Order: sequence, then C-alpha cells, then structure tokens
Amino acid sequence: MKKCMLILLLIGTVSILFGCSTESSSGENSSDEKIEAFIAKTQGDEKGAYKEINSQIIMRGSGDLLRVEARKIEDYYSKEGKYIKTILLHSTPEDGDVTKEFNSPLTQLMPKDFVFDQDKIFPVESELSGEEKEKLKEHILSQFEEKF
Repeated sequence: MKKCMLILLLIGTVSILFGCSTESSSGENSSDEKIEAFIAKTQGDEKGAYKEINSQIIMRGSGDLLRVEARKIEDYYSKEGKYIKTILLHSTPEDGDVTKEFNSPLTQLMPKDFVFDQDKIFPVESELSGEEKEKLKEHILSQFEEKF
C-alpha cells in the first residue's frame, strides 16, 4: 500500500511539474514525456539501502482528461553495493500498478562512481543528453516488451 501511494505521489508531482513548465499542455491531445536515470534511497518496507531507477513517464491530455502512464526499472542494492533484486513497474489508470520481479540488474546510464552514504542528498542523477534519453527510452520499452 505504501509503495502504491508513493508511486501515485511521484506521478502527481511530475504531473504538477509538467503542468507548470509546459506551455503546450493545455490541449486535450497534448502529450509530454520524461525519461530519467537516477539513484534514490529505498523507502519503508523496500529491501536494501538504495535503488537505481530508469523511468519513463508519459502524460497525455490535461485537467480532468489527464492520463499518466509510468514505466520504472528499479535495481535494489545493499549499503555495501551488493545487488539484491530488480522490479519492473508499469502503472496506468486502467490497470493500476503491475509489477514483476527479476534476479539480474537492468538499469542503464547510472551516475558514475556512486558510493552509498547514509547522509547523501537523494536523488542522485546526472543530466542525460537527448541521444542518451532516446537510448534509455528504447531500453525501457524493450525490457517491458520482453518481460511483460
């Protein structure tokens, strides 16, 4: 339940940010997409100390017609940097959150030289170029086509 609420909060936050920063989002056929690679601390009942995340968030429409779809690849790690597990999450208004668990890391384009530090400010991310975002989008979509 906490994980579902966290995802909804993330989607809502991104929705607000896109609404504030995009002039073309006023039409009902408008579409915005955000592609990211970052590292975040695990929350509550999640295993491990941190997770590497590749995400694609697509927002279509606006106002009451806003539809948000999210795909996330999350690789979980211990404080020592030991890999634990991977979770793929696909979230849509129609199907809710659908997850699948795997036993090998799948994220790409993570910030270099990351060492876990309890006091480090999260999320840790690096700015991706347009080409890197396109490659990451292709990677995310291929993982979901192959594994879902």
